Amino acid sequence: MVRRGVTVVLALAMAMGGWALAGEGGKPKRAERKRPEPVSTDAYVAAVDELMQTAAALEGPEGGAKLDELKASAKAALAKMQVTGVRAERFLAADDAKALAATLQRYASASLTGKLSYERRQFIQSKPELAEGYKQLQEKEKQIREEREAFYQKLRPLSPDIDKLEKKREDIQAAIDAKRKAEADRRKAEQEKRRKDRPARKKKEA
Repeated sequence: MVRRGVTVVLALAMAMGGWALAGEGGKPKRAERKRPEPVSTDAYVAAVDELMQTAAALEGPEGGAKLDELKASAKAALAKMQVTGVRAERFLAADDAKALAATLQRYASASLTGKLSYERRQFIQSKPELAEGYKQLQEKEKQIREEREAFYQKLRPLSPDIDKLEKKREDIQAAIDAKRKAEADRRKAEQEKRRKDRPARKKKEA
């Protein structure tokens, strides 16, 4: 609704009982989307444990018979990890108990990795004496990646198989990048059109 412009925000403000969202001079301002507070580590680990226990139950002899019940348990655990709505439904789409168990186990592992990375970044950013060391580490890692890629490129003229696979990988990546660019250009054009149409739309609604 925020993207529809000032008119919608103004209507929301009036519906909420006045100018709750009004800025200086009585002009309505865009509502800011608040991000949920990060889940505490203890709560997160507990939710992951619940998810893994559910996965274990799905793999058990009664997993198929209790599929709906265990899906509900998994959905509750995912919600505690701030995974809800369509995103949660994607994880719970499998109708085979063992397949669902594997999906939940993979997500638990990947999610823990993401949570760990987040906590590391937050802690490093809070400690200036660590931030400089981390910056140097990132620079070293970047240099190693560049050196590794340069070494791999030397293999291409030496091995037709490696060169063929590299070319195929590059072709696929180029196609993916082209699709991403086309989608980004399409969204940008739509946003620009909405911006240009806004005065006429506001005049019509007035």
